[in-house]
Amino acid sequence: MALIRKLITTILIVIFFVSIVSAARNRLQILSDQNEDGICISMVETQGYGCEEHKVTTEDGYILSLQRIPKGISGKAATKPPVLLQHGLLMDGITWLLNPPDQSLAFILADEGYDVWIANTRGTKYSQGHTSLSPQDPAYWEWSWDELVDFDLPATLKYVHDQTGQKLHYVGHSLGTLIALAAISQNKLVDMLRSAALLSPIAYLGQVRSPLAKSASKDFIAEGLYWLGIHEFDPRGDAVVKLLQKICQDPGNNCSDLMSSFTGPNCCVNSSRTDIFLEHEPQATATKNMVHIAQSIQANAGAQTSPFNAATVNWRDMNMFQLSLMKMDLIRAQLGMIGLCGNRKCEAVRAKEEPQVRLRDTWAQTTCAMEIPHLRWSQNQFGRRRCAEGSHVWLGSRICDDRRCGQVIAKAES
Repeated sequence: MALIRKLITTILIVIFFVSIVSAARNRLQILSDQNEDGICISMVETQGYGCEEHKVTTEDGYILSLQRIPKGISGKAATKPPVLLQHGLLMDGITWLLNPPDQSLAFILADEGYDVWIANTRGTKYSQGHTSLSPQDPAYWEWSWDELVDFDLPATLKYVHDQTGQKLHYVGHSLGTLIALAAISQNKLVDMLRSAALLSPIAYLGQVRSPLAKSASKDFIAEGLYWLGIHEFDPRGDAVVKLLQKICQDPGNNCSDLMSSFTGPNCCVNSSRTDIFLEHEPQATATKNMVHIAQSIQANAGAQTSPFNAATVNWRDMNMFQLSLMKMDLIRAQLGMIGLCGNRKCEAVRAKEEPQVRLRDTWAQTTCAMEIPHLRWSQNQFGRRRCAEGSHVWLGSRICDDRRCGQVIAKAES
């Protein structure tokens, strides 16, 4: 009964604010039209690095932007293999560029001699093109991370592979790790990869630490938005902002620290960069994507879906997706992989799933530096040190007030 009352309250709140979504969308579109320089001009070239803009079209018609940093600050061409950086949920490729160059993973890798490529998934600011749809069309937003696995990731990887003629190193953050694990567990794309580095890796979602994520999942926020016809989940839109305000009023949710509300406890966020982060992030995603993630949290599953029928939403148990566990045991042992997890709950999940997962010696829970075949992780010239308990990778690299905390950078071995 309590669940029904909570659901009714959520629906009433959404109905009250749904009328302003269109106007909010129009204002955001005007703002976007005023800044169409692209990531290369606005974020990379301003730091003195060369940059190329690329476009990739997926099999289902989405046009994605890619940025390439082919040289370091010295101007010397890359001598090491390509590295693809894939951002996480509610972010875009700018997330790898928000810190100063000596603290941003994309620039660090370019200076180390890598051919750096930055991905932007569908629906983010610079990847809103489509061969036949507009972001104003509800059909444009009919996707979840299943489609990122099936279309975005293959198209992006293949494009970089074809352009460079080389296998890639892959670095994913958060949702970027989930789609990689899903693809690799299906034996997809492995032949184009040298290694996969997973920052804040996600395989099972029951251990999520974000207060907002847990509350939104518990209150069926995403399901309510989708049912009421809000197909774009825009964290900057008025409807979602009002819903977040409602969540923040729930007991136990302290949203005075907005970053921690989204990410959970975080030792290494540099508060001086928060305003810069909020200029560019968070980004929009599909409401259906949020539903998929929320229901995976509810089920404590790293789960892909069976075919989805939007016309048959079961409101009795809110189960829009039929979830099935990712087949982690199918991951090829010879692919170099490393994941930085950083908390004991993750270790407990790993131990529980150990018989099914062939990543036994490639997960770093409390040590920031380790070596495995094909991939060496270090923390730049400041040397190795152990991470604090509960540390969390954010914005693709660790951000600290003290530079000695360092950056996680990948150094590939030929």
